[in-house]
Amino acid sequence: MNPLIVAPVEIVEGNFTQYELPPEGISLLGYVVRRMHKTELLGDVPRLLNEGQMMSALFSVAHYTAASSVTFGKLHYEPRQDRPGTMRTENDPHTGAKVTAVLESSIPDTCLSYDVALPSGALYHGREINSNASISLRGWVHAVTCEFQFEHPDPAYTATISGNIVREI
Repeated sequence: MNPLIVAPVEIVEGNFTQYELPPEGISLLGYVVRRMHKTELLGDVPRLLNEGQMMSALFSVAHYTAASSVTFGKLHYEPRQDRPGTMRTENDPHTGAKVTAVLESSIPDTCLSYDVALPSGALYHGREINSNASISLRGWVHAVTCEFQFEHPDPAYTATISGNIVREI
């Protein structure tokens, strides 16, 4: 197993942050689904696989994993809580990918699972367990244990990524 370390990126808050966290409010699952509407980052994977560029394809999957796991910008409010067992589905407006998120549990830890069905036939599955937050010198810190799997049918390709993501608020 090789660790993937994604260095901090300077990103200015913009329209995408407002899409993920609209001013009128959104539920936790609505936010998670919209946070995952970055599926254009997976768009080059079929071409890369057909060209035999497995490492580049893995990088694209890892890039999507990191980007879809976080929001860059100010958290103006906390999304409304959903009930365990609730499901939310929305298509990514840029790619048409179908994104579904399910709140599996909220006590003692928040556990979410999600699926992305891409128009190419590829599937992306994820699951995260969000433990209690702690405080740091920079603010609230949430350690999230995650496991992701990307499956592409043609050519047959599977990538599994697991580890911890630390979200700062």
